Amino acid sequence: MSYNSTTRIFICFLVLFGNLGSWIYAQNSAEALYKKGLNPSYSPQEKIDFFQQSSQIFQQDQDWVSFLDCGAAIAKIYFAQRDTGMTFSTLDKFEKTYWENQDTIIKKVIYYYRQRTGYYWDLNKYDNVVNIIEKQTELEVKLLGDSTVGIANNLTNVAMVYRFLGKSQKAIENLEKSKSIYIRYNFTDGVIKNHSELGTIYSKLGNYDQALKNWDYALKTADAKYGKYHPSVVLVHAEKGNYYLETFQYTKAIHSFKTAIRTYKNIPPETLGNQDLVNQVACKQAMSVAYLESGNSVDAAQYMRQAIEEMRSFGIYSQPHLANALLSYSEIHTSNKAYDKASKAIEEARQIMEEIYPNLRLHREWGDFYHAKGKFFYKQNQYDQALLACDSAFHSLIPNYDIDKDLPNQAEIKRNIAPNILHKVLELKIDIFGRTYVNQPKEETLKKALSGVGTLEIISQEMRIGKPEQHQFAWATILSTSYEKALSICYHAYKTTGDVQYMNQAFQIMEKNKSLLLLQAYQNTAAKKISQIPAEVLQQEKDLLYEQANLKQAIYESKNLQIKDSLNQLLVKQGVTYNNFVKQLEQNYPSYYELKYSLSITDLTTLQKSLAKDQIALSYFIGQEDSYVIQISKAKTYFKALPNVKKDSISAKIHKMRAAIYDFALNSAKHSNFRKDITVYTELSHQLYQDLVGNILEPENGKNRILLITSGILDYLPFGTLLTAPPTKIGQFKTYPYWIRDYAISYTQSATLWQQMQAAKAKHKTKANQLFLGFAPSFDPKAEASSNNHQIFAPLINNKEEVKDIFEMLSNRGQKILGNEASESNFKKLASAYRILHFATHGKFNRKDANYSKLAFSPVDSVEDGILYLHEIYNVELNADLVVLSACETGLGQLQQGEGIVSLARGFSFAGAKSLITTLWSVNDKSTSVFMITFYKYLKQGFPKDVALQKAQLYLIENSAAGQDISTSHPFFWSPYILIGDNKPMNLSDDSNTIWWYILGILGVLGIFGFWYFRR
Repeated sequence: MSYNSTTRIFICFLVLFGNLGSWIYAQNSAEALYKKGLNPSYSPQEKIDFFQQSSQIFQQDQDWVSFLDCGAAIAKIYFAQRDTGMTFSTLDKFEKTYWENQDTIIKKVIYYYRQRTGYYWDLNKYDNVVNIIEKQTELEVKLLGDSTVGIANNLTNVAMVYRFLGKSQKAIENLEKSKSIYIRYNFTDGVIKNHSELGTIYSKLGNYDQALKNWDYALKTADAKYGKYHPSVVLVHAEKGNYYLETFQYTKAIHSFKTAIRTYKNIPPETLGNQDLVNQVACKQAMSVAYLESGNSVDAAQYMRQAIEEMRSFGIYSQPHLANALLSYSEIHTSNKAYDKASKAIEEARQIMEEIYPNLRLHREWGDFYHAKGKFFYKQNQYDQALLACDSAFHSLIPNYDIDKDLPNQAEIKRNIAPNILHKVLELKIDIFGRTYVNQPKEETLKKALSGVGTLEIISQEMRIGKPEQHQFAWATILSTSYEKALSICYHAYKTTGDVQYMNQAFQIMEKNKSLLLLQAYQNTAAKKISQIPAEVLQQEKDLLYEQANLKQAIYESKNLQIKDSLNQLLVKQGVTYNNFVKQLEQNYPSYYELKYSLSITDLTTLQKSLAKDQIALSYFIGQEDSYVIQISKAKTYFKALPNVKKDSISAKIHKMRAAIYDFALNSAKHSNFRKDITVYTELSHQLYQDLVGNILEPENGKNRILLITSGILDYLPFGTLLTAPPTKIGQFKTYPYWIRDYAISYTQSATLWQQMQAAKAKHKTKANQLFLGFAPSFDPKAEASSNNHQIFAPLINNKEEVKDIFEMLSNRGQKILGNEASESNFKKLASAYRILHFATHGKFNRKDANYSKLAFSPVDSVEDGILYLHEIYNVELNADLVVLSACETGLGQLQQGEGIVSLARGFSFAGAKSLITTLWSVNDKSTSVFMITFYKYLKQGFPKDVALQKAQLYLIENSAAGQDISTSHPFFWSPYILIGDNKPMNLSDDSNTIWWYILGILGVLGIFGFWYFRR
C-alpha cells in the first residue's frame, strides 16, 4: 500500500498527538501519582492528595492491592504527624471500601492488620495490638491452616505484647506453642527469636538462671547457622546487657553492649533495616547508662552523645527514645557540674514529651523526667525546687496521689505504675531531707528522712513478696544503697544528739540489710506451724518442692539440648503449679500469710539480753562510701563509723589476703612468690585488723568471746587470722599475734537470724532423740567412672578414722556410716533424728551456679545419685543442734548483697540447723582430721562451741611438727573453719551414766536422811 503526501502528514499528526496523549496519560496514571506521593520534595498534604487520586484510579481498575497500598501510605503520613485520629480513620475507610467490593485478596488485609499493629505498638496501646493480631491470625488460619510459620510468628508477637502487659504466663504459653511450630518447620530464625524473648520474660520475672540459659541457647543456635555476625545475635547480646544493667553488674553489661555494637559493625550495611539502626543506638544509650552507674562519666557522655546524634536523624519514630536519652544526658552533665548543658537537655526532653504525651501526665516517662529534674536541682543545693520535682514525679507514677503530703502511703505505693522509678525518686527525697538536716539539724527534717526509709522498705516488700530468689537478691542490692544513706543520717543524728534511739534505728537498718531470705525461711516454717496448716497440705508442698529440685538437677546434668529444652518446659509448668499452690495456701490460711511476711527484726535491747556475760557482738555494715559498726555487750553499746573502709577497697584487700594465704600454703619454698605471699599476708592482715577491729573495738573486762554479725564481703574473711600487731619474726607463723589468741570467734548473717537459730529447737516438729550421725564415704575413681553420678572424687585417706575417733569419743552414741553405706539416701532417711550431723567428705562450690554446689556421698546408691546439691538441702527437714561440714569449700558461695554467701552452709541453716562448722576454702585431709577430733574433745568437756573451736585452732598453731613450722601453724590449715549460728555449749555427757549418778545421788541423800532419822 502507498500513501500520498497529504495522508502521510495526517498520519504523522496522529502519531504525534497519540504520543502526546500517552505522555499526558502517563503523568496522570495511578502509578505516576503514587510515585509522586513518595517523592520527598512534596509537602505532606500534597503527598496525601497524590495518594488519594491514585487510589481512586486503582479502585476503578479494581486493583485492590495497590488501592490498599495508597491507604497505608496516607495513614503513615498522618501517623508521622502524630494525628492518630486520621491515621486510623484512613485505615478504616480503605478497609471498608475494600470489603464492600471484593473478598478474595486476604493477604493484603493481613498486611493492613500488620500496619495497624505497628501503629498501636508505637502508641503503647498493647490491648489493641493483641486484638489486631488475633484477627490477623484468624484470617491466616483460613488462608494457610493453623500450623504455619506465620501463625508461629503471630504467637511470638502476641507473647511480646503480653510481656509488656505484665501477663508473663500467657506470654510463656504462646512462646511454647510457637516454638513447637518453628521446630517442626526447622525455622531457625524463629527458634532464635523465641529463646531470646523467653530469656527477656524470665529476666523480668527475676528468674535469671532461666533467662541466661535461654539467651545462651539462642546465641548457640544463631552461631551455628549464621556465625557470630547476624542481627539476631545482636538482640540477644542487647537483652543480656539489659539484664546485667538491671542487676547492677555494670562491667558485664558494658561487655554485652559492646559485643552487640561490634556485631553490627561486622554486618554488611545493605542488609540492615531501620530497626537494626535503632537497636544499635539503643545499645549505645544503655552502655552510656552502665558507664555512668559505674562512675565513668567520660565514656558515659561520649556514648550518649553518639546515641542522641543518631536518634535525631531517625525522625519522629525515635522521639520517645530521644527524650529518654536526653534525660540520661542531663544526669551525666549534672554529675559533671555542667549545669547549663544539663538544663538544655532537660528542656529539650520536656518539649518532646509534651508533643508525645500531651494529655498523659500519669506515665512512667514523666516520672523519669521529674526525677532527672529533681536531681538537677539537688546537685545545685536548690532543695525546695528538688522537692517539688519529686512530688511531681510521685504524681506521675501514682494514680490519685495526694501531692500535699511528703511521702506516699502503703495504699498509694500499691497503685504505683513503675516501682523502680518510684524507688529512685523516694531515695532522692531522702537524700534531700538528709542533706537539709546536716545543714540545719531540725528534728522534723530528721523524722521525714527516717520516715522515707520506712517507705522505701514498703516498696521493697511489695516488690519481693512471692518473687523468685534472684529477683529478691536484685532488690536487696537496690536497697543497700538506700540503707547506706539512712545509716549516714542516723549516725549524724546520734553524734549530734547522743540519743540512743538513733543507734537502735541504725542497728535495725543493718539487720534489714542482712539475710532476709534466710529469715523468711525461718519465719515461713514458724508461720506454718502456728497457722495449723493440715499435714496433708504441707506434704503436698513438700512434694512440689521435691519435684522442682529433681527437675532443676536433671536440667543441670543433662548434656542434650533437646532434653534440656523439654525439661525446662516442664519446670516452667511446675513453677506455675507451685506458685498457684502458694497463693491458695495464703488465701485459705490468712493468718499464715500475715505471719509469713511480717518479719520481726530484733533490737539492741533484745540482743543484749541474749548475749552471754563474756560475749561482745560486732554488727557491721559495709557501704560504697560509708561503713559502720555497732558494738554490743550486756551492759554497753557503741556506734562508730569506719573511716578507712569502703566496699571496693576492703573487698580488694580481703581477696588479696585470702589469695596470699592459699597460694603460700600450696607453693613450695622454692616458688618465686614464696616471700611475696608472706609479705602480702602479713601487711594486709594487720591493715584489716586496724580498719575493722583495732581502731574501733572497745575492750571490756571479762569479755573474751566475739560474735561477728558480718556484712557482704566480710563473710569471706577469717577474722581469726588478723594480726593485732606486726610480727617480730616474719615467716615463723607459730609466733604470729593472731586475733584468735585473744577471742573465741563465731559468725552470723544477722542478729535476728542468730536468735532464731538459738530458738530453732523449740520450733522443730520432732525432737532429735539420738546424738551423733557421721558420714565418711569411700571414693574409688575407677568405680565412680561407671556410677550414675558421672563425677570422680579423689580418695580421702583420713576421713573414716576421723568419724570413728569422734564416734568413740562420744561413747558410741548414735551411728557412724562408712564407705559405701555413707550414701545420700541414708542421709535423707536418717538425718532428722540426730542432734549432731558430721560429714567427712568432699565439698565443692559451683562458681557458675551456687545452687549446684555439692556435698559428695558414696556413689554406690540405688536411689540417689550420690551428690547432695544446695538446692536439695533446702528441702530437707533437720532437727540438728550442730552440723559439721568437714569438707572443702562448704562456706564458699556467691556473695549476694544483703544476703551474705549463698553456700552449702546456708542450705543447712535453711533446713533448720541451729549451728554449723563450715570451711572457707579447700582444706587439708590430715590436718582437718586432727582439728575435728580436737574440737569434739573440747566440746565434750562442756566448752561453748566457739571456745571449743578456738582451742582446736590454737592446738594446730602450737603443735606443729618440729622443724616444720608451716605444717599446721600457717593460717591455711587452722583458719578456714568457722562457726555460724548458736554458740552455746552442748551437753554431750553419756545420758545413761547421768541417770545412774542421779540415782546414786538420790540414794545418798536418802541414806544421810535415814542415818540422821535413826540417830535421833
